[in-house]
Amino acid sequence: MSEPNPTTAPEVSSGLDEAARTAASRLGAGPATRLVVAGLRGPARAAFAAALVRERPSPLVFVVDEGSRAEELARDLRFFLGEESGSDALGKRVHVFPAWDVP
Repeated sequence: MSEPNPTTAPEVSSGLDEAARTAASRLGAGPATRLVVAGLRGPARAAFAAALVRERPSPLVFVVDEGSRAEELARDLRFFLGEESGSDALGKRVHVFPAWDVP
């Protein structure tokens, strides 16, 4: 069971953690499983993603429709995961792959 994130209110954190547990169970153990999550706005997206990462620590890919939104999600996700912004590339858990790097 994951610890509540101290940067969110307990009731919000509890709801996000429960949603992340449900999402993680739907992802299963197999590779290349797709999960569509809708209805979250702003930093709630990153808070949910961080809760999901805590529930399922294997590599995850989050896809967004614009480069600026990818940067915003990555920044917020780093915050919720407690990742230092100055970490070296090998020490980071959050990476942004620009559109030209994706086939």
